[in-house]
Amino acid sequence: MNDLAHPDAYEGSEPYLFVSYRHAEHKLAYPIIRRLNEMGYRVWYDKALTSGTPHWNDDIAKRVEGCTLLLALCSKGYFQSENCRHELEYAHELGKTIHWINIGPLADKDIPPGIRMDFVKIHKIEKQKMSDDAFYHEIARGIGMDTCRSSSSHTSRSATKQAPQAKKPRHISRLDIPQAPKRTPVPSPSKERAPRVLTRCLAFLCPAIPAGLSIAALVLTVLHRNELLVIVLLAAELFAVSMLPDILSRYAAFDAKDKPNAIIWSVLAAVSSIVMIVFAVVDGSWRVFLFLLFIVVAYVVIIRELLEWQ
Repeated sequence: MNDLAHPDAYEGSEPYLFVSYRHAEHKLAYPIIRRLNEMGYRVWYDKALTSGTPHWNDDIAKRVEGCTLLLALCSKGYFQSENCRHELEYAHELGKTIHWINIGPLADKDIPPGIRMDFVKIHKIEKQKMSDDAFYHEIARGIGMDTCRSSSSHTSRSATKQAPQAKKPRHISRLDIPQAPKRTPVPSPSKERAPRVLTRCLAFLCPAIPAGLSIAALVLTVLHRNELLVIVLLAAELFAVSMLPDILSRYAAFDAKDKPNAIIWSVLAAVSSIVMIVFAVVDGSWRVFLFLLFIVVAYVVIIRELLEWQ
């Protein structure tokens, strides 16, 4: 059988699973779809649709809304596709069950931060690390898969259940681990207000922390010239600056509205560090001078990243 030929796509009113994949990776997707069809699953994918054609978005949206679960065939290229991201995010918004399958090597940095945050707890099946039999067996044990399977595929299992046999303990698949929290299409403001306030505060305060440490070190340098305490403050500032991009991208609700605030704090801290360099050179405090050089370079990098932040 030609693995590149279009597999069948389900058309009907019974529960079905939606396969989300990148068109350029159809050579990997089609064999999976065909095997699921052979296993008796009702599978829908965009067989007869072409991206960019009239009503394409409407057709895809209706199919996502009507599916019982979504099977995401993820890869680095999958997350570079705007259409794939929209399918995954829309299914998540609707509270659909989602099974995440890595069909190729995929590092955390290849996944957009927002999606990485929403799906941090979801179990991911690594196809390339499993045999075919183990891979399809793992999929079959996933939540909701039985509801998308034709009744004829359950005949043998139903007969077994009706026989007078002791029930065996149900094997819990790793796919039964609770997935990422599911949001409703219209989230309640009262439920999201508290975490939203926390992440907004984090986005505002994080850039101010290294700036505050820098100003404190400058005040000590001017007034007390306590070199050891100044070095401790500068070490804390350097650590805070190095962690700033990761905190803003992973945990804070940082967006374009926060850029001016973050840039102002970073420029203020950089200017403070440059002033301290002058004092360090005059006093001959070369350890302080070296710390400050690293810090200024870090601020230059941070400010550049903030200016490029979309």
